[in-house]
Amino acid sequence: MSYTATNLAATKKAQTALIFLLGMSIFISKPLIYISILLLMAVILAQIAMDREYRIEIFNNRLFWTSTGVFLFGLISTVIGSGNAEDIGWMFNKTMLLPVAVPLLFAFRQETNRSAAIAGVVLGFWIAFFLTARMHNWSWTGERYEGATWLIDAWAVICALLIALLTPLVFIATSNNLWRTVLIATLLGAVVMLVTTGARGPWLGAAAGVFVYLIMRQRSALLSLSVLTIASILAAQLFWPTQFEKFEQRVYSITDTQTDASNYLRLAMWETGYALIKKQMLSGEKGFWFGYKKKGRGDLANEFYYNEFIDQAKIKPGILKEYNWKITDFHNSYLESIFRNGILWTLGSLFILGWFAIGPIEKEKSMTQSWSAAPLLLCFLVTGITYTLLPHFAFLFLIFFIALARGFSR
Repeated sequence: MSYTATNLAATKKAQTALIFLLGMSIFISKPLIYISILLLMAVILAQIAMDREYRIEIFNNRLFWTSTGVFLFGLISTVIGSGNAEDIGWMFNKTMLLPVAVPLLFAFRQETNRSAAIAGVVLGFWIAFFLTARMHNWSWTGERYEGATWLIDAWAVICALLIALLTPLVFIATSNNLWRTVLIATLLGAVVMLVTTGARGPWLGAAAGVFVYLIMRQRSALLSLSVLTIASILAAQLFWPTQFEKFEQRVYSITDTQTDASNYLRLAMWETGYALIKKQMLSGEKGFWFGYKKKGRGDLANEFYYNEFIDQAKIKPGILKEYNWKITDFHNSYLESIFRNGILWTLGSLFILGWFAIGPIEKEKSMTQSWSAAPLLLCFLVTGITYTLLPHFAFLFLIFFIALARGFSR
């Protein structure tokens, strides 16, 4: 074996190990997430340099150049919109899987890498599950519980995305009953963790993603899953009445825009965000196109609300002032991303996510359209209505999970 071939084989083994590490670190460690992604990027660059066939395949892929272009534009627009080093670092950290998206997908054509990724994901989740359960003394009172490794909202989003990832895999993994049992157990564990967070946006996101997938691909399973869901609800009412009552109240509060403070505060922030973005667009400010970024955003939204918009607001006028509320974000991915990152990057990133999740990836090999990643995309988009996820750690997880889901569905 030649020196180059030996190095290439070592590079591929390193890639498999880093894929496992990234899958696991998603649930347990932010520093490990960054380390594993940066090392994975280095390994992919090494493979591109050593493997001519791989290099040609990557460089001839339109999605690779488009996603890399969106990544670079995000950095350039940060320089234009803010120029702050902290903002540039933040944008890099939260979007750095974009240029790796296609190489990840190509890596998941190999069963070894797929197995390493899903093993890392399952192991990482159960580590976080047991740490979280131990932190809360292995009990649930019906209150909102955060994860041991993530704050409550981020933990909820991760669990929702995991549910959207595993649901199709449970149906795909039909050849190995033991592995399918592990996936089902992990899926149920993620549902339990998601329920205990009390996070309504991720609840809706996971439910929408799973329901649409079942309608599109597994209609025969809908009846049995409906019966199982009803049975679970009845069992919860019987054995955990206090917890179920609090859960039920949380579910009903989703549509309460009159007495639920978190709901009408969100509505007031959305109204403010829409009005501010409209003002930027009509006045031709560069912020509309390139955004103000994380640090550059500063108190702009608060100054706009308290100095200009408070008397024009129609949704609970003055409610933000009544609660002495500071608008650190708009609690909406789309409004916040346009304001923070600009309309150009926001539309570009959404286009890339849609293409990556459900569009054709390989030109010559004609990868068929896949629905296994559709639940992930829908979960992210629905959750993004009430959560700021674009970009966010969830943006990184989504890209990794979509590549894995599409790899399994080949």
